[in-house]
Amino acid sequence: MIIVKVLLRPQGDASRDREIGEMTITLDHPTLLDSPDVGNYTVRILKSAHHGARAEGTWKRGRVCGYPRKSKRVGVWDLLRSALNNTLKSRPVWPAKEKADGEDKPN
Repeated sequence: MIIVKVLLRPQGDASRDREIGEMTITLDHPTLLDSPDVGNYTVRILKSAHHGARAEGTWKRGRVCGYPRKSKRVGVWDLLRSALNNTLKSRPVWPAKEKADGEDKPN
C-alpha cells in the first residue's frame, strides 16, 4: 500500500502541521492469471472535515488498471498521477502560467 499524506504547514512552521488529506493506493490481490509485472490498484482519497469534507472518511474512490509495476521508464509519480487523474476525473484543472524550475528541458 502507498499512502500519500497532504499536510498544511502554516508559515512553514512544522509544529503547526495539520493533515488536510490522504490518498491510499492499494495493489489488488493478484490471481494466478495476473502478471507480476502489471498491477491493478484501488484508490481512495480522504479529505479531512477541517478541509471541507462533510465527514471524515473516503471522499472519492478510483482505480488504476494495467500499471507497469516493473518498468524502469515509469515510477511512483506516474502511478500517483494516474491515481489522481482516474479518481478525480472531471474536477477542474488550472494551467501553469510560468515554467517551473527544470521544466524547460524535455524528458
